[in-house]
Amino acid sequence: MKLSVYILSVVALCAATAARAGDAEAGRQLAQSRCAACHAVGHWQGDVVAAAPPFEVLARKFPGGTTDLIIALRGPHRMMNFRPTQSEADDIAAYIRSLAP
Repeated sequence: MKLSVYILSVVALCAATAARAGDAEAGRQLAQSRCAACHAVGHWQGDVVAAAPPFEVLARKFPGGTTDLIIALRGPHRMMNFRPTQSEADDIAAYIRSLAP
C-alpha cells in the first residue's frame, strides 16, 4: 500500500514538474529568505556542513535533473523550518540546478 502511494506520488510529481519548469530567480529569492539560515545559498566557498550542505553541493548531488531534487525538497526533512509547495520546490530546484558546474 505504502509503495503504491509513493509510486503514484512520484508519477504525479513528475507530471507536475514537466508542466512547470520553475523560475530560478524566484527560487534564489525564496532560498535566501527560507534556506540561507542553514545552507550556503549562493556561490559558496568554505567547508561542507553535512547537516546543511551548500546549494552548490546539492546541485552536484542531483546531477540527473530536477525530479529527484524536487522529491528531496518536498519530502520529510528533519531540520527544514518549512515545507515548500510544489511551485516553490520547482523554483528552488531550478535555482539549485543553475548552480551546477
